[in-house]
Amino acid sequence: MSARHASKNNVIYEIANEPNGVSWASIKSYAEQVIPVIRGNDPDAPVIVGTRGWSSLGISEGGNETEVINNPVNAQNIMYAFHFYAASHQGPYRDAVSRAASRIPLFVTEFGTVDYTGSGPFDQASSTTWLNLLDSLKISYANWTFSDHTESSAALLPGTCSGSNYSGNGVLKPSGQFMRSRIMTADNFPTS
Repeated sequence: MSARHASKNNVIYEIANEPNGVSWASIKSYAEQVIPVIRGNDPDAPVIVGTRGWSSLGISEGGNETEVINNPVNAQNIMYAFHFYAASHQGPYRDAVSRAASRIPLFVTEFGTVDYTGSGPFDQASSTTWLNLLDSLKISYANWTFSDHTESSAALLPGTCSGSNYSGNGVLKPSGQFMRSRIMTADNFPTS
């Protein structure tokens, strides 16, 4: 993959997406073997390393962010993945992200506005709290899922992808409407 995409300046490599049931030491060892291979082809591209427990900084498996902070991957231009689902992952998860953000670079490569199954009701309050926190910490994020799947996490109503109308709120589920509104609202990040 890195050989194929090395000439592109819009590629971010994510390795070890949602590692589960393995130690941070194993994930770190894997990253320190894979990152040099990526760097051999693409020396400047950012690399995102998954964290233990479905990329929860270990929280979903009884750990916490200190295992990564105290034993970071030995590489440059990397970030650590964090995933959350707003209805399931709240206070302790947000607290860990807040503590970790001042010590290590994070990127939320997956989050949902519902529970961890990708279903359940849209949790606007927790989703708003999460995105406000990430914005305040200047952490980038990617929403799950821009599809017309039947899961409540999907942005589009079922059947939208086989149609011809993809604009406006009429094709969006509540999660999609929320995310569209967030995307269309300008941020106030400093530009220098």
